[in-house]
Amino acid sequence: MYGFIDNCVNYGADLVATHTEYRKCFVDIFETVMTSRELGAEDRVIACKLAEALLLRLRGQIDEVSTSLADV
Repeated sequence: MYGFIDNCVNYGADLVATHTEYRKCFVDIFETVMTSRELGAEDRVIACKLAEALLLRLRGQIDEVSTSLADV
């Protein structure tokens, strides 16, 4: 699943940048993985890679939801 999400962020950054609901969905995925007791360390590593991709590809456009990334 990570490969698909990573491709969406990397190759669809222009589309994600123009739709707040898409950015919120990606951040929701991150928050869910980081706070879930059913998921393990490997899942959290992948969530951190997703957060890194979001922050790098959407520089300046992810600000309204990036506070969630720092809180978890």
